Amino acid sequence: MIHKSISAWLILLLVLCAMPGRAELIDVTGMFAEETRWLADNVAKETRDEFLFRTSGGISAYADSKTPELGDVEVFNTFNVATNKRERVRAQLKKIGKHCYVYLQEGKNVAANVVTRIASEFDTKIYSNTRSMFGSEWSPGIDGDPRITLFLLDIQDGYNPRQGRRGFTAGYFYAGDCYNRKKKPESNEREMLYLDIYPSVPGSKEFMSVVAHEFQHMIHWNNDPKE
Repeated sequence: MIHKSISAWLILLLVLCAMPGRAELIDVTGMFAEETRWLADNVAKETRDEFLFRTSGGISAYADSKTPELGDVEVFNTFNVATNKRERVRAQLKKIGKHCYVYLQEGKNVAANVVTRIASEFDTKIYSNTRSMFGSEWSPGIDGDPRITLFLLDIQDGYNPRQGRRGFTAGYFYAGDCYNRKKKPESNEREMLYLDIYPSVPGSKEFMSVVAHEFQHMIHWNNDPKE
């Protein structure tokens, strides 16, 4: 698995180096590494229902859980790379695919046909191809839902080429989302990927390469959470 991960990183770096303006990659994986290892050692990996069953004397399901519907609005905990702090961001569910939910940050514009293309490519290519190479993500995962959340947002990374700040984060996977928020308050309690829409171009080849790369991180975490 290690050599495949190295190959995935090389592909992503080549993609980013080919972007206009010589954009520089800000890798947040290292920022989460120590926290991820601590969680693996100290917090049980269990679904929401398993956690509730264990802590509430036998109740086996969340009474207020419901199937996501188009137009639903969620408030997600996100990571501000520039300030190294957490932020809460509102998002709306724009597309439900076979293997994914696509949420878009409120106040941001991504054309409906682009959102559809992102979901379609994830469903028909990225999901099966990445799993065939690296294995399976935790499914149905903490939320009991096999779909992966793709969150399209402007990741706050300090990108400002006019001021010489060309570094940006194209996307990230945060393992803390896969733990119960009673143990990890920042958790969004779902398997999700954070995907930048500025300066990244949603739906482009470079963008979809990032989706595949971050999905690989999710799979890798499921098989080896401390690496």
